[in-house]
Amino acid sequence: FDMERRVLAVYEELYRSPWADTKNYVLEGLYQLLLSCGEDIGPAWPLVLALLKGVAQDQEEQHVRQAFMCVQLVRNDFLSALPVDCLQLLLTTIGAYGCQSSDLNISLTAITLLWNIADFFGRERPALLAAFSEVDFHPQVPRLSVSDDGELVSEAGDLDEEVRQI
Repeated sequence: FDMERRVLAVYEELYRSPWADTKNYVLEGLYQLLLSCGEDIGPAWPLVLALLKGVAQDQEEQHVRQAFMCVQLVRNDFLSALPVDCLQLLLTTIGAYGCQSSDLNISLTAITLLWNIADFFGRERPALLAAFSEVDFHPQVPRLSVSDDGELVSEAGDLDEEVRQI
């Protein structure tokens, strides 16, 4: 498992290069790596997802397009193979592509990916609840309400508590 992390750490380090062509090669290499042996990444998924999320935040159009191809591949081919503790990072990564402003089509496609993941969660709910209970997963989710004067108010809540009530 350590080998996967080392290889992906090199990708991450190379992506920090100031040269655009180096970044392009890193993203092309990452895509090829995911195609050829993505199912073997295992505990290195957080490195992959963090790198992809960082690309969305860089706002460089060509890099955003290349990295989003990787995001789509992860969603389409590896969603069910992702460790449960990486699901939240996947959602925030896709959300970063929904928020980026360099390519509107990618933003819209990212929203569609989030809907597809919500459908997946709905279909796989029992298995996910069991998996979340094994990893002691308790993310904070906002509770939204409208105050007496019409303002939107957010309070942090525990998703685990919400799930038990359903």
